[in-house]
Amino acid sequence: LQTKSNTKSKSIPIRFYLNDKTIRLVKKSIDKLKQIDPISGWFVHILSITGCRGAEIQNIRLDDIVREENNNGDVFYSLRVNVAKKRSNICIREVVISKSEFESIEEIHKLHFKNKGQDSRRTYLFQKSKHRFKDNRINISEISKQFKELLTKSGLNIVNHYTYAAIYLLLHLKVKDTIHLKLKN
Repeated sequence: LQTKSNTKSKSIPIRFYLNDKTIRLVKKSIDKLKQIDPISGWFVHILSITGCRGAEIQNIRLDDIVREENNNGDVFYSLRVNVAKKRSNICIREVVISKSEFESIEEIHKLHFKNKGQDSRRTYLFQKSKHRFKDNRINISEISKQFKELLTKSGLNIVNHYTYAAIYLLLHLKVKDTIHLKLKN
């Protein structure tokens, strides 16, 4: 009797260095996503500059945003991001974005709801729908699929189904830091 080995060899993740080319591809993909789907594009842009997780940005309410001025008279917007819940403690992190970024986000939402024939008032910083008694937060999994496609088209081939974690790491690691991803050869 001959026995066949049914065990598959596990593929070893390739060590992947975040370099200038990869950073350019990510930034280019963010800009392209802003053109295709402006709300999703700005969502990923805010993720890339704040260092927050998608679920944290997804939960920011407009009530949690405060307009602030510095000594020079420059206007900034402070986002109160709920970053962790440990038992009874809640950890809030203040994240600052520029006036132009905030105004761009506001403008794209006004256009989005105007095109749908709806009132432009909303609850969340990033919101595409207005259904009563439903969760109107932006859909992170749809954004990650769109962004994965753009990254793949630009030359970065990611195999992992849970690309959101990989995209998050790509957006937040410094140059020459390493991450382990399965890449197409």
